[in-house]
Amino acid sequence: MRHIQPARLQDIKRVAAMKHVIGLVVNPIAGIGGMAGFKGSDDPKLVEEAFKMGYRPLSPARALGFLEAIKKESVEILTYGGTMGEDYCKAAGVEYRVIGRPAGRDTTAEDTIQAVRGISQSKVEILVFVGGDGTARDILIGLKGRRTPVVGVPAGVKVFSEVFAVSAEAAASLVVSFLSGETKVEKRAVLDADEKAYRSGEIVIRKLGELFTPVSEEYTQGGKSATPMSGLSSIARGIAEAISEELKGALCIFGPGLTVKEVAEALGVHKNATSLVAAADKKIISIDPDARGLEKLAQKHDKVRVVISPIGGTGFLLGRGNQQITPNVLKKAGKRGIIVVSTPSKIACIRQLLVDPDLREIRQYLGEYIRVITGYREYVVRRVRYL
Repeated sequence: MRHIQPARLQDIKRVAAMKHVIGLVVNPIAGIGGMAGFKGSDDPKLVEEAFKMGYRPLSPARALGFLEAIKKESVEILTYGGTMGEDYCKAAGVEYRVIGRPAGRDTTAEDTIQAVRGISQSKVEILVFVGGDGTARDILIGLKGRRTPVVGVPAGVKVFSEVFAVSAEAAASLVVSFLSGETKVEKRAVLDADEKAYRSGEIVIRKLGELFTPVSEEYTQGGKSATPMSGLSSIARGIAEAISEELKGALCIFGPGLTVKEVAEALGVHKNATSLVAAADKKIISIDPDARGLEKLAQKHDKVRVVISPIGGTGFLLGRGNQQITPNVLKKAGKRGIIVVSTPSKIACIRQLLVDPDLREIRQYLGEYIRVITGYREYVVRRVRYL
């Protein structure tokens, strides 16, 4: 029998007791523009307006969700001061160190970049950030070619990049799997939509670079993929014919996306690819209403129908880019009134439809499986996964 020497035994105990060091950077205003109908949070004036309207960012709750899920592990969090990480570490009761603080009361992209540089130079094993595609862009700039693995906790309005987990809890599971050596690391794309163009109805998505990211089929989000234009108008006309009878006499809420735009056009409702519109009798009543405004509008109508399409590549059906569609709106529509449409090529690449954690309560209205209309008298069925 082999005996372990005392010195060697001490080394084993020391290694076993070592804490994993994780970096954490939070964009404290991420996601505030979604329910306000602003399509993003990059414009400071719109952020201020969203606060005045009574809306709040998604990132604080998402940061807490991640920390609550990870704190049972042997970890130490390296983070930035105040709302960029420290506040949530305190609230979650995790061990942490603050390595710097933002320059002013209102945080900026430069604060994020500086936080990333400071944390990455402290030899963390992995860097976790909470935000959206704009925050991912700042992480890319801050790392400046470093090979530090990165996981994003989704808290933005759109979240198109490939570096995000599907939820805060999934991000924690992904980090644990990485620290255990069970997950491979790949280069994944950082994508960003031009927010000004997006607000005007154009989808202009650029690949800004790549980050090293742990990848898991269960926990990692795919990147946004474009809907092929070839044959789209013809497919949309078939879908429109299939659903037109169901929409008669209803308040029709058409979500964002190119597929829904073309279907709406075929029905005589003219909208762009990035807006959410409410219409009745082919007349637009409201363009990009905020969440409360859409709820009030829905309550005024006896019949409500919601026409939405999953995001290509990611599979998200609700909670990304269409945050104005709240549980109250979906309850008013009912299961029959939630109409999911897609081109055959897009849905063929999506094995399950994802619903954001904030909308788990809609399971009772949406169910476990839903029909996806792909043409006239053509449909497929997909499982709905509530994150």
